[in-house]
Amino acid sequence: MNFSDVFEDFNTIKMEFIKGLVIFTVFLIVAIEIIPDFAYIPAFLAAIGLLYVGYKSLNYIQGAVLAIIASIPGFFVMALTTNPDFQITGILMEIEVLIGVLIIGLICGVLGFMFKVRSEKAYAEEAKKQNLDKKPSKKDR
Repeated sequence: MNFSDVFEDFNTIKMEFIKGLVIFTVFLIVAIEIIPDFAYIPAFLAAIGLLYVGYKSLNYIQGAVLAIIASIPGFFVMALTTNPDFQITGILMEIEVLIGVLIIGLICGVLGFMFKVRSEKAYAEEAKKQNLDKKPSKKDR
């Protein structure tokens, strides 16, 4: 795998990338600005957007890199919030939050692609199992 694999057939997954980015950003905005008392619920749901980006990608590298890129707006949402509970103060804290968000993007992208691989294997095994079950018996021959 090369780094050029990240942009392999990017045009085919461009809309899925945008959908995952929007899901992540919208749920994060809802968590921070609208219902900060129960922020863990929509923040947990925000990870679905990054998992979606990884699931729709074509390989591990592409899933990881695109999910990292999709997680960057989450940093800006947290850095520019007016909610005092979520404000980031100090440059060191900003760097720590940025690194944390990028690591979350990396993990979610890889896990999303792993889910895709596992589900494709399960579908193939199920199809193989159904084909074996449909063989005619000795009475039908």
